[in-house]
Amino acid sequence: GKLALTLQFRDQTGGTVNFFASPVTSSSFNLVAADDADSTINEGAAGSATLASSAGLTGVFNLTVADLGTSDAKATILTDITYNITVSGGSDDALDFNWQLFNGSTTFSPSATTATTVSFSSATLISVANGGSGTLTLRAQVNAASATIDNKTIGVNVTSTGITASASGTSLAASQSVTKAATTTVIVTATQIQIVQQPGASESVGVSFQVTVQYADAQGNRDLNAVDTMSVDRNDAGL
Repeated sequence: GKLALTLQFRDQTGGTVNFFASPVTSSSFNLVAADDADSTINEGAAGSATLASSAGLTGVFNLTVADLGTSDAKATILTDITYNITVSGGSDDALDFNWQLFNGSTTFSPSATTATTVSFSSATLISVANGGSGTLTLRAQVNAASATIDNKTIGVNVTSTGITASASGTSLAASQSVTKAATTTVIVTATQIQIVQQPGASESVGVSFQVTVQYADAQGNRDLNAVDTMSVDRNDAGL
């Protein structure tokens, strides 16, 4: 909170001088409550356990921000946040996904994405009232055709050092770290057979050549769990 006040100084009647009747008054100033610096972050409701490769942006991690309302009467306002992203297997990473942040009413696009992090920045990513709580939902979407993304898992971690709170509000308590309790698994469900490698324009009689096909979804992501038998028919155009 903020309190406008002045200070008055008055001489007491004892002593060698007596200016009791002539006090002096300071200029007006604001007395501002100290920053509680104790807002917390925790995982909220579990994000989706699976992410369909052909689906739109899907909530994979919910971060709850709580203002404890201790004494400063200020809101907690987050302006920047960086999520640490891990994708299992080594062949895919955070760059293989589109990301979005949702605060319950407004969506935000990333300000930066690397192989292992995704960051968001705004004057107000979320404003949590004094004594209240709010949720930031991290959403993900597979962004390109992949032969390896099926069955990969997404892990998320965020720390208080990766979050910036506005100086006008309550800041976060130090040394906090929140890790997504259960990873999200990418699921590819085949809807088509797709040729990955075509034969050459001319192939020699009696010499083997290679044609590669895959089971894939509509975006061309390979379904690594498809089990079936495929036949090949020859259609001669004549010599």
